[in-house]
Amino acid sequence: MPSSNKSMILNLSGPIDAEMLELLINTCNAMQKEDEITIYFCSNGGDVDIAVAMIHVINNCSNGKILFVGRNMLYSAALLVYTLIDVQKEVLAATRGMIHQSTLSVDINESGTTRDSEQKHLIKMLKKEVSTLSKSMIERIKLSKKELKRYNKGHDVYLSFDTLSNI
Repeated sequence: MPSSNKSMILNLSGPIDAEMLELLINTCNAMQKEDEITIYFCSNGGDVDIAVAMIHVINNCSNGKILFVGRNMLYSAALLVYTLIDVQKEVLAATRGMIHQSTLSVDINESGTTRDSEQKHLIKMLKKEVSTLSKSMIERIKLSKKELKRYNKGHDVYLSFDTLSNI
């Protein structure tokens, strides 16, 4: 009986947003157990909460086999996705990465505080949950002492193809 498996290619490019997540979910849902998919991924970052959802979808897509290929740029939340997925992955030549501390814009009143309870919750989340994700990412990347010092000072830290290849 001939094999019914198919090989698919998906290109995820651009900001990490709800549209990218929906495309990923729909592709995963359409896969059969025997299918293979290569996901080409290039992004300058985006929403961390959506990046976390993408990691969850990729790590729990029990349908088929996934090869995740970083290309061109893996910046910010995109590097989070690439680093924390547990599937076969590789990077194309000349791909670069960038890690930095997550930021959050909040409204501050004239006394220097925020009364908005949602923003207060987001500040707590950034300090606790997002920093936990960042620590996991840093452990997998194995930043040098110099890179870690730059990261801790709030600077962007750019990563080479060689560094990305070893994640």
